[in-house]
Amino acid sequence: DLQTVHTGDLFIWGNRLDGTTLAPFIDYANGGSAAEWTATLDGLLSLDFDTVIPGHGPILTKADIRIFRDKFDHLVSRINALIEAAISRDNVTEELDIADLNWPLAPDRILAIYDELSR
Repeated sequence: DLQTVHTGDLFIWGNRLDGTTLAPFIDYANGGSAAEWTATLDGLLSLDFDTVIPGHGPILTKADIRIFRDKFDHLVSRINALIEAAISRDNVTEELDIADLNWPLAPDRILAIYDELSR
């Protein structure tokens, strides 16, 4: 019994060829949603598997998906907290502290999540 899932770009992990860390990418053009991603990952985690073949990066485990899911949930929670604190769109990238997540999120990605969650 293989107990393997191939996640495509739902889940990416590791470093690019230039050594920089891969960060989550929400494909808004094709229906992606930061607000729904954690629930989607929870659905994946409910399946019985041990091995993960991500869209990019090395072969991983179910525990790695849990780590990614929790980090992404922290990201969304922090952006929601800034929205609730009435931090303006112009200031969100400066106010958002995500150094502990070790994801080099470009400002436009942060703003896209902010825009989605602000609706």
